Amino acid sequence: MDLPSTASMLRRALALTWSQAAAWAFTMIAFLLLLEQISYLKKRRSVPGPLLVIPFIGDVISLVRDPTKFWNNQAKLAKSTNLGVSANYIIGNFILFVRDTELSHKIFSNVRPDAFKLIGHPFGKKLFGEHNIIYMFGQEHKDLRRRIAPNFTPKALSIYTAIQQKIILEHLNRWITLSSSSSTTNNNKKPLHLRMLVREMNLETSQTVFVGPYLSAKAREEFNRDYANFNIGLMRLPIDLPGFAFRKARLSVERLVKTLGGCASDSKSKMKSGAAAAADAECLIDFWMQDLMSEARDFHLRRRICPMRRSEKEVSGIWSPESGVPVTGDQLREMRYTEAVAREVIRYRAPATLVPHIAGEDFRLSESYTVPKGTIVFPSVFESSFQGFTEPDRFDPDRFSESRQEDQLYKRNFLAFGAGPHQCVGQRYALNHLVLFIAMFTSLIDFKRHRTDGCDEIAYVPTICPKDDCLVYIKNRLKDVNLSKLLHK
Repeated sequence: MDLPSTASMLRRALALTWSQAAAWAFTMIAFLLLLEQISYLKKRRSVPGPLLVIPFIGDVISLVRDPTKFWNNQAKLAKSTNLGVSANYIIGNFILFVRDTELSHKIFSNVRPDAFKLIGHPFGKKLFGEHNIIYMFGQEHKDLRRRIAPNFTPKALSIYTAIQQKIILEHLNRWITLSSSSSTTNNNKKPLHLRMLVREMNLETSQTVFVGPYLSAKAREEFNRDYANFNIGLMRLPIDLPGFAFRKARLSVERLVKTLGGCASDSKSKMKSGAAAAADAECLIDFWMQDLMSEARDFHLRRRICPMRRSEKEVSGIWSPESGVPVTGDQLREMRYTEAVAREVIRYRAPATLVPHIAGEDFRLSESYTVPKGTIVFPSVFESSFQGFTEPDRFDPDRFSESRQEDQLYKRNFLAFGAGPHQCVGQRYALNHLVLFIAMFTSLIDFKRHRTDGCDEIAYVPTICPKDDCLVYIKNRLKDVNLSKLLHK
């Protein structure tokens, strides 16, 4: 056989081999895609959801592009069936959206290794760490919650109230200055993006209440930057590679943990020192360190004129800015209508609308449906807030009054702080902060909403807020009272 003939045969053999390999690979890919569709349909069964899904990525593009529309569509699908759930498929994960309140309770009440595991985010363990409290079970989880409890005693909450009030005053004063100095070329006032201003205020409040003097000015700047990266990463594709938002978020969390760990160490050293042995705790971490050492020795506002004015009237009968005296814990507890407003804000616009869990085993959710193992389940506390309550689409703080007591009648529908063993341990702190902010905002600030088409539509960032970031015009209501001076009294 001559050489040209041999080379020709080799080329034909290689071409045939590559052709067979390509055909085999195509067949395998098609087979895997078919298996993926069959697996999805088998898990979905009669639950409403997409008939077919895009291979692997599923409906993630719709979720990332417009999360508000995505979750609204899931809610509509869930509402279309008596079961109260809907299905979808996100990056290789079958997901279940739960609208029905009783089913949400069933999930919250069955957080354990052989049922549901709270995950916080579909890829939460990469972000929050394996040993985060949300991933704990049983005695370990109970022990940690018991250790956290002293951070929210009446004495601790009273100290936090003074800190919260000072920071709220500082920011309200700053907002008034910003509003006064902001103008267009025609000398017209420019509205302020209230969402970002409130976020800055809440960040500073949390930092000061939680770790107080242990966080330097430079550390606060780095903390704020890392926290912003974390929030952005929550809303992006989970691509853990350099340059991607998810990677930045994960690395930011690592730095945040390291920073807070340093604060805890400094607090422990201070509480240990002989000179500080009798010192009063200044922040949450101090209370925690005190308790740990003791053991060793032996946690959008939808404003309407009527609720705002009623809250203002109530507050003015309890506390006055002119007094120069801070709001006390006892005074805060007297502001019952203002607390009802705060609770209605949380019910009407629950900040965290979804609480993702993952099924550790097959779980019988109802008589007609069993959640398959590995399914990511999204109980919607937002949807539950609009079930049961009288005229749930209406902002009505009086539903929480002593005469109506809808907070007791429809307690199972008020899930903004969760339920079961992982219910938010810092809910009293969060309510106190919101009541205090409403009280001071209504007492010290005049504001006007800058309204545009669609401004009140919901946006996910990742908590929910008005689509326009809540643009407002504000000014000092009390012309004879200098907010700066109030800060130093």
